[in-house]
Amino acid sequence: MAESAAVAQIGQLLFFYTSFMNRELFETMPDMMDAKQLAAVLHLSKSGTYNLLNSDDFLILKIGDRKQVMKQDLLAWLKQHTNGQEP
Repeated sequence: MAESAAVAQIGQLLFFYTSFMNRELFETMPDMMDAKQLAAVLHLSKSGTYNLLNSDDFLILKIGDRKQVMKQDLLAWLKQHTNGQEP
């Protein structure tokens, strides 16, 4: 249930990102992000970020106990969840 809430929260943000976000933000994002950086980029709460990181269709790189997200994987995930629209 928490996973679907995180996906719904992301869905609400996707319209904002696909409509208003410029490429500059994407270009300045680090190539690899931890949970705190991901939360800042997507404007999510800590719990929303961890729900997203634990969702089955969200690609992560696990290094020890840390979960990292590659920028290219995040962009692909956003594109997939916005019907292929470019940000």
